[in-house]
Amino acid sequence: MRSIIAAVSGLSARLRRTALLLGIWLGLLASPAGAVVAVPADLQSLQLRPQVEYLEDASAQLTIDDVVALAKSGRFTRVQGSGDLNLGFTPSALWVRLVLRSDSEQPLDTLLEVAYPQLDRVEFHTVDMPGQVPLSSGDTLPFSARPWQHRNIVFPLRLEPGQVQTVYLRVVSRGSLTVPLKLWSPRALQDHDQWAYAAHALYFGVLLTLGIYNLLLFASVRDRIHLAYVANLATFALGMLGVLGFGHQFLFPELPQAADKLPLFGLSLYGFFALMFVRAFLQTRAWGPRMDLALKVVAFTALATSLGVFATDSGPFVKMIAVLAPVASMCSLLAGLAALHKGQPGARIFVFASLVFQFGLTAYGLRALDLVPSNALTSYGIQWGSVIEMMLLSLALADRIQALRHEKERAQAEALRARRSAVEALQDAEKRLEDRIAERTAELARANEHLLASQRELSRLALHDGLTGLANRAHLEEQLLLAVARCRRAGTGCAVLLIDLDGFKAVNDTRGHAVGDALLKSVADRLRSQVRASDLVARVGGDEFVVVFEPAETEALAVSLSRKLLDALGKPHRVADEVFTVGASIGIALVPAHGTEPKELLERADRAMYEAKRRGKGCFEVARPVA
Repeated sequence: MRSIIAAVSGLSARLRRTALLLGIWLGLLASPAGAVVAVPADLQSLQLRPQVEYLEDASAQLTIDDVVALAKSGRFTRVQGSGDLNLGFTPSALWVRLVLRSDSEQPLDTLLEVAYPQLDRVEFHTVDMPGQVPLSSGDTLPFSARPWQHRNIVFPLRLEPGQVQTVYLRVVSRGSLTVPLKLWSPRALQDHDQWAYAAHALYFGVLLTLGIYNLLLFASVRDRIHLAYVANLATFALGMLGVLGFGHQFLFPELPQAADKLPLFGLSLYGFFALMFVRAFLQTRAWGPRMDLALKVVAFTALATSLGVFATDSGPFVKMIAVLAPVASMCSLLAGLAALHKGQPGARIFVFASLVFQFGLTAYGLRALDLVPSNALTSYGIQWGSVIEMMLLSLALADRIQALRHEKERAQAEALRARRSAVEALQDAEKRLEDRIAERTAELARANEHLLASQRELSRLALHDGLTGLANRAHLEEQLLLAVARCRRAGTGCAVLLIDLDGFKAVNDTRGHAVGDALLKSVADRLRSQVRASDLVARVGGDEFVVVFEPAETEALAVSLSRKLLDALGKPHRVADEVFTVGASIGIALVPAHGTEPKELLERADRAMYEAKRRGKGCFEVARPVA
């Protein structure tokens, strides 16, 4: 029984293999001329470039039926060379043709990856499956519209056992028409993405760390070159987010227009900030005006280009970016070499950083042309090249800070040496002139004492009335301001008494100014004798005086002092063997009842004084409370 079952099983297996070979043979007969890509059953990943055929549609009007007919007539062209399919900048539509055959005995789910996320639109057609709806993807469509959620352009494709499947891709883009194709199993692409996304996260994390570090340096040293570095780094990172497809996936998933412009805008703006950083770091303006002018011209051209990418027809600006990139890179390198020749600090590290970045770009380009094997070094040449460059530039900035610090220390040491030399020369001069100095010491001391006395007298005259010796208006306002502040802190009050003499003008006019001045001195002496040592008496006009009475908790105290002053001033004054009698009118303003500003208090006291004069003179009046 077992032998019968084994025989039947063996026959069944041979029949299945025969049917599979027959299906493959029939598929080959049915398919148009062209290389057939054998897809193994254990597919992980498969480069499709050697079997890719293409047709350039200059009118961009061909339909899928037109293209299938042209394929049968042998109008498709095999990709020449070892690099990825690349037509450069062209308004044509590109049709790509692939013929796939599954060697699996089971249905095989695969993913067709176009690893160039900057393509505007890619349409996916399978003509061997009737009723199959074409799929579309690209950075001009919302990310949610992609048939497979991935930063690159990915289409799912199911291959039946032994089936020969013809796939057509229609590609249009205002940028470079580059179509790198690879076939994946879903699990292999997922495993690859884990490492790829981790590597990119590390890459952008390093850039972010360098940016934050240099922002902190700017906050510490206040050197604007660190801001230029951060702008340089940030715009490059922004451009790379667009180039790698992360901008469309994470930043602008539902804004395809923004995602489409992001790499162009970021990289052209990076060109501007990179060249401005080069000018600042190498200080080209100081040693190379022509080189500095060339860098400035290219930089502002890049800035204008970054704005031009938002134009309705951005095609010319896209081409301009492609031209500016090598020009800016070459200008930076030449400026670095010239600075190195002139011995500029940091130029050696700058040149090395530029060469590392150029090496990374070259490795990436050679991998795209299949001239070097694809590995972590060549696949991520731009990333590791830019990271190392940015790290070296950050190191160069730190070295620049150190160089500036050393230069400052050398300057300080030189200044110290010069100071010591001056001191030694001075000491020598002192020794030679010791006798003369001894002779002049006493004279200088006397002159100094006279000068100090003059200064004290000038200070006194600046704050006091020259005739009476009382405080003048400036001193009054200063002391009144301090008195109000003390009252406010202590919660107490003070009083301002403005005194105007009654009958003084008649004496001054009839007896002369000399007698008038003597009478004013007598009035000043009586005012001083009637107040406390802590109170201030000032003369603010011809015959106007002010008393600051502090502290004065109640109005009654101010009134009491006013009566006392009126009594004292009303007594006869003996001046030049003559006796004169003058009176006074007093206006009272209280703190805080009548204000807290010196000017306000004096004005209210002045109005109260005039009210007292209207009442008949020889009396006092309290100002009205503040409304």
